[in-house]
Amino acid sequence: MTVLSEEIRKKYEAQQIATAQCRNYYFKSPDELENGFDSAQTAAEEYPEVLKAIFDSIGIEYAPEVDKAVMFGVSQYQARHGGELPHPSIIAAALTAGLSGAKQAGSLPTDTISYYDSINESGFDDVNHQHHESVSIVPAITVATIANVIAYATPIVAMIPNSNGSNEVPLVSIRFVTNRDFGAMKKSEYLDGANASKPYVEGRLRFALSNGGAGTTYSVVARTGYEDFKAKTPDVNAKLLPFIAGNVSIKINGKEVAHTRNRSKSKFSGKISAIAEKNVFVNGVEYRVVGSEIDLNASKISVTLNEALPAGAKVEVHLVADFDARDGNGNFLMTPVGVDFEPEYENLVASPIMAQVTAATLLQTQLNNELKLGFLGQALAIIQGKVFLEQTVRLLGEAKDLAEYSGHEITFDASRGVTGKLAAAFNTTGDLFGEVMKFISAAKMDINQRTGGSTVAYDLYVGDSGAVFFNQLSSDKMPTKTGYSAGYGQIVRIGTLADGTNVYHAPTAQELVAEADTAFDLLLVGRGNEPIRAPFVGFIQTPLSVIETRPDARESVLTLIGAQAAEMNPLERYADQSYVIHCINMPSLKKS
Repeated sequence: MTVLSEEIRKKYEAQQIATAQCRNYYFKSPDELENGFDSAQTAAEEYPEVLKAIFDSIGIEYAPEVDKAVMFGVSQYQARHGGELPHPSIIAAALTAGLSGAKQAGSLPTDTISYYDSINESGFDDVNHQHHESVSIVPAITVATIANVIAYATPIVAMIPNSNGSNEVPLVSIRFVTNRDFGAMKKSEYLDGANASKPYVEGRLRFALSNGGAGTTYSVVARTGYEDFKAKTPDVNAKLLPFIAGNVSIKINGKEVAHTRNRSKSKFSGKISAIAEKNVFVNGVEYRVVGSEIDLNASKISVTLNEALPAGAKVEVHLVADFDARDGNGNFLMTPVGVDFEPEYENLVASPIMAQVTAATLLQTQLNNELKLGFLGQALAIIQGKVFLEQTVRLLGEAKDLAEYSGHEITFDASRGVTGKLAAAFNTTGDLFGEVMKFISAAKMDINQRTGGSTVAYDLYVGDSGAVFFNQLSSDKMPTKTGYSAGYGQIVRIGTLADGTNVYHAPTAQELVAEADTAFDLLLVGRGNEPIRAPFVGFIQTPLSVIETRPDARESVLTLIGAQAAEMNPLERYADQSYVIHCINMPSLKKS
C-alpha cells in the first residue's frame, strides 16, 4: 500500500479543510448559497481559516467588500454556466489566492504602494459598483482577485486551494483496493475497476461441475479463487474453500435441482448429501439428481444425474464461504477479506505569468469619472479573464487531442448513405439530433466506465454551426435554454439537454472544434465526482499582482506578475474523460 509522506499528507489535509470550511460557511446546500452571509456580523470563530487570515492582513473593515467580491464572482460564474453554483473548492481557491495577493502587495515598498494607491480611485467599483472612495491597493488586489478567480472559473477545471502559497501542490485521490486474492479478484485490484462487481467481499462463489467429458457424475473441488471466472472454473493453485455445509445449492441451467438447506449448518467436516427435490427440462428431456456427495474436508462437490447433459447445458454449485471454519488445532482456515486505502498522487507546478497594462492619464480620468471603474481593478479583470480563457481553450484542445489519440472518437453520418437532399434520411432537426443523442449516450457510457464510475456530469462543446442546431431543438430534447451565444472571447452554456448534458458554445474562431460547410465536431468532456477527479486541475501560487514600475507623468503603467497552474489531470484515468463525435453530411447553413 502506498503511504503518503508527512509533507504531502499535510498539504492534502489543508486542501480538504479549506474546501470543507468554505462549504459550511457559504453554502446552505449543494444548490443554494447561504442567504446573506455577512462577515462583518459573523462571530470570528465561524470564519473559514483563510478568511480569518485575509482580515488579519487587510483589516476586518473590508469584510463587506470581501463578501461582495464572493457574491459578484458567483453571479458572474452562474451567468456563464446556466445558473450553476461553483464548487466550494473554487471559492476556497479564490480566497487563498486573495490572501496571497494581499501578502504580496503588502510587501511592496511604501513609495510603490503610495503610487498605486494614487491611481486606484474607486478601486472596488468593478466588483460592487457602490464603493466610490479611494482605496488602498492591498485590499483592492485582494477583493479583485477573489471576484475574478470565481467569475472566470469553469466547472471542468478543478481549482485546488493553496493555503501556503506553494509553487507545487499535491493531487491526492484516495481509492480502495483489495488486500488479498479471493473470489474473482486479485490482491491490489481497485474496487471501482473493471472487476468491481465480481465476487470478493460477499463470500458467495459458484463453480461449474464437470463430468470430464463423459458419464453422468459431475464434480468440482471448490477453491478460494477462479482460473476463469466466466467459465466458473476454480484455480487449482488456490487454497481449498471452506464453505457452509447448510447453504449449498446445485443448479442446472440456473434452476435449482438440489440443496442442503435442511442439513445441519454446524457440520464442519465429513460428508453430506444434497436434497434432490426438483427436476429440470433441457431440450424437452428431463434431468434430475439421483445421487450426491459433498466432502467438507476436501471441499469437493459431486452429483450424479439420471443421464449426461447435452452440449451447452451446465451444472453449477453455489457456495457461501465459511470464515469461521477451523482446522484440527483450532486455527481459522481463512482470513477475512478486506480493503486498503490506496492514494494516487501527483504534483502540479505553477508557471509564471507576466503582463503589462498601460493607460494614458486622460483615459484613467474617463474611467474614473464616467464609468466609475478603478484602473487597477480593470487591469486585473481584463488580464485574469484573458488568462482563464486561454487556459480553458488550451486544456479542451489537449483533451480533444488525447481523445483522438486514444481512439475515443466516432463519426455520425447524417446522410446514412443517402445521396442528394438530406430529407431522405431525416425530416426534422429533432429527428437528426435524436440520432446524434445515441452517439452522445454511448460516449458518456464509455467515459464513465473508464473512470470507474467517478464521472457524474458531462459538458458538450460545440462551435457556431453546432450551437445553431442545438438551439433549434424542441423543449423535450433541450428543456433548458439560456438564450446566450458566445462572443470570440467567451465560452458560454447555451442549454442543458434532457439527459442532463450541458451544451457550451465555443466560437469556431477559437479552433477548438472543427467545422466545415456540412460537417462539425462535438467535444464531450466529463466532470469528476470531486475536484481531484476532474479532467483538468489547477491552482494559484501567486495571483496576478503589481510589481514596481517607474511611472511617466503622461500615463500609468501596471506590470502584473503571477504564477498559477492549469493542467490536464496528471492522474491519467481522470484526464481521459473526453470523446469526440464527428458529424458529417449535416445540413449546410451557408448559401448555395
